Amino acid sequence: DKNLSDKLTQTETTVAMLYHRNWNIKDIAEHMQITERNVLNHIQIIFAKLGVSSKEEFEKYMEQ
Repeated sequence: DKNLSDKLTQTETTVAMLYHRNWNIKDIAEHMQITERNVLNHIQIIFAKLGVSSKEEFEKYMEQ
């Protein structure tokens, strides 16, 4: 299932899309007005929900 919104919350989907576009953690945090720690936490949760364990696996998942 390619539909991220079925698996992720709205915030997680936003983080995932920006991360996929190679935004860095600091820029994502500033854009979303959350802390860098929150961004990293969201990325961990996203990886767990999508069943990936690395940026490379994440990119492959996103390009399916």
